[in-house]
Amino acid sequence: MVNIKPISHDHWPGILDIQDRVYHDVAPESQAVLASKCQASPDTCLVAMNSQDTVLGYVLAHPWPLEQLPKLHHPVQAVTSDNLYLHDLAVCPSAHGQGVAARLLSALQRRSTAKGFASISLVAVQNADGFWLKQGFTRHADVALCQSYGDTALPMIKTLSAD
Repeated sequence: MVNIKPISHDHWPGILDIQDRVYHDVAPESQAVLASKCQASPDTCLVAMNSQDTVLGYVLAHPWPLEQLPKLHHPVQAVTSDNLYLHDLAVCPSAHGQGVAARLLSALQRRSTAKGFASISLVAVQNADGFWLKQGFTRHADVALCQSYGDTALPMIKTLSAD
């Protein structure tokens, strides 16, 4: 059984462990930088937990203007925007294929729609654009990328419906 819940202080060791295990093309960010996303938008930063309270995956998302991208390795402040920037969604390798990413994304999309966001944007790294295309995201060409996202990074967007 997978439970989705808001990120708390106790979840950071598991989140940092997953980040270290899954990112190879992008340098991992510090806990302080990641936590700034939760402080900016606690309702859109979630963890997936198993019945033993182990972190299986997480999603970090916060409001951010659609025309620009936040820089990696820099804390963010709370801003007002009708776009939600999905900073990171990662799943522990041992939980791959169990629907954890889909559950996290579904919970995030429900919360985003309820909070009135018009879109979710992200940067696909490590050739993950195929996954994001399957989730309904499309390429967002009107945004410039900084080098910290890596050579294969691709900005993407999904328009949310008010249904």
